Parts: sequence; C-alpha cells; structure tokens
Amino acid sequence: MFRPKIILGFGIVLAAIGIAGAIYYGSQLVKEEANPYASQPYTAVSPIKNVMPVELETIFVVVMLVGFGTLSYGVVAGRSDKPTDFYPV
Repeated sequence: MFRPKIILGFGIVLAAIGIAGAIYYGSQLVKEEANPYASQPYTAVSPIKNVMPVELETIFVVVMLVGFGTLSYGVVAGRSDKPTDFYPV
C-alpha cells in the first residue's frame, strides 16, 4: 500500500504546481492583453527570454493535466477490489 500513496502524493504535487503556474501566468497574460501598451505594476518580466506568458501558461496546464492523471491513477491503484469468486453462486 505504500506505492499508491506515493503516486497519489506525486499527483497532488504536480496538480498544485500546474494550477499555481496557470493562475499566475494566466492572469499576467490577461493583464498584458487588456492593456498592451501600459506598464503593469504587479507583473514581472519572464526570466526566460523569448517565451511569452501564453506559452508558459500552456506548459503549466499540461503539468496540471499530468498531475490530475497521476492523481486518478493513484486513486485507482490504491483500491482493493474483492476477487471475482468472492460471491457464492
């Protein structure tokens, strides 16, 4: 039972990282698109050169989806079903 718990925890961490990154870069993208020529007070320039916030948001959404997939796999792997010959005929 130790392995499904590790998979479950890993899925939760990946999903949380993906959600946090998608929210941050998504809001930054909306701020840039709403007023393209204004300097926004609470946005930082991306530390990665030549990468737009929409690309970073897409990467974090993919990380979030992988996290949810891993999370659901951990839930299924942790189940213990009864054998098919459990029920009497």
